[in-house]
Amino acid sequence: MLGLRACLVLPLAVLLAGVSASAQTSLSASITNGQENPPTNPTLSTGGARPVSFGTATFAIDSTNTSIRFTATINNIDITGTQTADPNDNLTAAHIHASPTVTPATNGGVVWGFFGSPLNDNNPRDVVITPFASGAGGTISGKWDAPEGNNTTLAAQLPNILAGRAYINFHTTQFGGGEIRGNITLAPGISTGAALPAGRIGVGYSQTLAAAAVGTTPIWTATSGTLPAGITLSSDGVLSGTPTAVGTSNFTIQASTGAASFASKTFSLAILPTSLSFGNALRLGHVVDAANFATHFSIVNTGFLLPTNYPSTAGVRGSIRFSTAFADLAVTGLRFSQKNSFSSLGGLSKLQGGGLTALGGICIG
Repeated sequence: MLGLRACLVLPLAVLLAGVSASAQTSLSASITNGQENPPTNPTLSTGGARPVSFGTATFAIDSTNTSIRFTATINNIDITGTQTADPNDNLTAAHIHASPTVTPATNGGVVWGFFGSPLNDNNPRDVVITPFASGAGGTISGKWDAPEGNNTTLAAQLPNILAGRAYINFHTTQFGGGEIRGNITLAPGISTGAALPAGRIGVGYSQTLAAAAVGTTPIWTATSGTLPAGITLSSDGVLSGTPTAVGTSNFTIQASTGAASFASKTFSLAILPTSLSFGNALRLGHVVDAANFATHFSIVNTGFLLPTNYPSTAGVRGSIRFSTAFADLAVTGLRFSQKNSFSSLGGLSKLQGGGLTALGGICIG
């Protein structure tokens, strides 16, 4: 007599959840006149007022702690020398400053320069400068590589940077010591797993997202992808609502504590039917042998309600086994119709029922 053995079956969502995000460390800075010591008040060379200068910057330390990539956007500072007629706003130098004694209220020496002098972005030279199409300012990006530094190294300065004892500084013709500055701080980290708990059609759903403590409550926003129909995201990080359609949605959510201090993560949320009829699924799995032959099915249970009975005509006896993460629920003694029977199930890879395709498998042997 043929015997059947259940195959190990894992939901697709579990497989996807095994792909983890990069281990890089994210930091950011909000850059203003007021953070300079002393604070600056930009003016024209003639004494008149000029627009307030400001900016933002983001930083990413790679997973091996051997480089830092950054992108800074600065406004109302002439980064080419030709964006405005007045020379006072001309950018002359830009650096990262750090030391064990740096605080938001104290200054520190240059540890890495990427514009002007000292210039330490040279092994290799990575800086890219993109002026605004109109107005004064633009975007500057680059990478601090391990061998680089102003009489120091990246490895020596990482403890200061990670402890908040570093700042990015932009110097101008008017303010040789720095016109705008921003303390470099850790960006909020999103700790909620990428694979969210599944929801069901017509059943209220609520999931609160969590971020690492950064001293300020983050604001949450969806930046790309589409939330499941019926689900919304609140600014305090709660996904809630009543799902209205079956399917899996992928979307990216950002947690922000300021213009430049943010982290983002891509999530997956599956919406399942409230219940499932296994009529079609069971017909796919019939094996006809003898009256006492046990037909076994192994179906991934992703939250469906178990049917109380299965209408059938005379047939063989069998059982259904639902596999969950930590326990099995077995129902035996059901009688299956012999209609549409299979003589071999070796190639069966999908079980369909109620409009859903579930990963599954049955092995003969």
